[in-house]
Amino acid sequence: AALVHEIAPVLRRLLGATREPVLLDVARYPEGIPLYDIAHRARTRQLREILEAAHGPILCGVGYDGVAFAASAESGTVAARSVLATTARS
Repeated sequence: AALVHEIAPVLRRLLGATREPVLLDVARYPEGIPLYDIAHRARTRQLREILEAAHGPILCGVGYDGVAFAASAESGTVAARSVLATTARS
């Protein structure tokens, strides 16, 4: 419920919606490993570009950058640096 409360306004702004979402569902699979198709990297890059232009959330983690520990750690490090850089400019 807390995650839905936080993300709903962001989705409204990014989508240009005039009201709250009717349905916003968060599903977690703690023992699942993401399986990427051939277009995953291009979709992730495009999604990040859209979110950056809209000053939206920063995506990181195994669902985007690879399931290996090193890939996940690097993804989080890049996201943290981005947040710090944005905060420093404010």
